[in-house]
Amino acid sequence: MIIDHITMIIVMFPIAILVFFLLIFLVKDTIEIIFLDIHGYALLFSIYVIYFLKDNWKGKSLGKRIIGLQVVDRKTDETASSFQCFFRNLFIVLWPLEVIVTLFSPKRRIGDLFANTKIVEAEKESPKSLLGDIKNTKVNVMQVFLITLVTVPFCYLLAYIMVSINS
Repeated sequence: MIIDHITMIIVMFPIAILVFFLLIFLVKDTIEIIFLDIHGYALLFSIYVIYFLKDNWKGKSLGKRIIGLQVVDRKTDETASSFQCFFRNLFIVLWPLEVIVTLFSPKRRIGDLFANTKIVEAEKESPKSLLGDIKNTKVNVMQVFLITLVTVPFCYLLAYIMVSINS
């Protein structure tokens, strides 16, 4: 779990910096950036979509490929669907609880319980294999629609919480 998170931070950090600079150029007064409105926070939280989709290719994120793990459906042991992987990773916002659950059940976390998935050992792969999988991905319009349908309200919910806290 730790290696997976570290690799995702390395991937997400440059994107977060880019979004931050976009906000600077879009917001006229830099003081307003500190007190973002709900749309600004939603934009910042949308960066997490990358994190939520990290296991989308063969049930393996970059970190899971390196250490040889895979997300599979709990009942069939087949590679988890894109939506299962996405739904599983939504629960990362509960990371303190996720860590506690993982201490007692290293192969399953809260997201696994709700997405009906589990982690299994798999063949180790090079990080470059992820690029090949991304290139070979066929876009499924229904999956994109469902993920967008879940992501946008989720980002706005987190944004609403942040605006409420800052008020």
